[in-house]
Amino acid sequence: MDYLKHNLIPFFFVLYSIIICIRVTKFSIKNGFGVYYYNAFFWLVLTSINVCSFVYRIIINSNDLVQYFLGGVYYLAMGLYFIYYFYRSSVFSLRIGFFLSFVFVLSMVLGGILANSNYFQILSLIVLVLFYFLGINGFVSIINEESLEKTAISEKPLFWVSLGLLIFSLTFVLREFPRPYFNNSDSELYIYYKEILKNVVFFVNIVVWYFFYVAVQKHTKLYSKTLK
Repeated sequence: MDYLKHNLIPFFFVLYSIIICIRVTKFSIKNGFGVYYYNAFFWLVLTSINVCSFVYRIIINSNDLVQYFLGGVYYLAMGLYFIYYFYRSSVFSLRIGFFLSFVFVLSMVLGGILANSNYFQILSLIVLVLFYFLGINGFVSIINEESLEKTAISEKPLFWVSLGLLIFSLTFVLREFPRPYFNNSDSELYIYYKEILKNVVFFVNIVVWYFFYVAVQKHTKLYSKTLK
């Protein structure tokens, strides 16, 4: 239980993700599961991985092949979901969606095979590039739509998702890019930086997941208008 004592923020993040998952699933069922099935499935998958990873760390308290596998599946699920989400939001065509999915999966597989001790760094970099691409294209799509629609930008689900992806990507940069410098110059400073940043990353993840939850609420609001 020492792991739980020293990792209260990750614990609250897992608890928070469970609550969000329950709420999203209820939204999906209430508003027609067929319309929101991919949102509910995404949250169920990611929440299950979060719970399994956290419980495993409490029992084993180490980073091993299982942790690496869960992390890889987590990143893979996120990438494929958001590619599909942006396709459903008409940001790009089905052909581009298939191309992005193929390149992303291939990159993840090759990264997992070729990487050794830098496994998570390689996967993080791949996800970083994808999320920046999606987030920027999402905002470009919103800007183009603004000239045609009078809907407030804050009422568009794509705005909250794109914003969340860009913020999430920024935490990747802060977490991974300073790592080589600290490893080569001051290991004690790196350990201190790593502990602080780990908690910051979990806090940012909570904020980002809230943005995704807001997007689901906006989808619900828009869907309710179509039924009137």
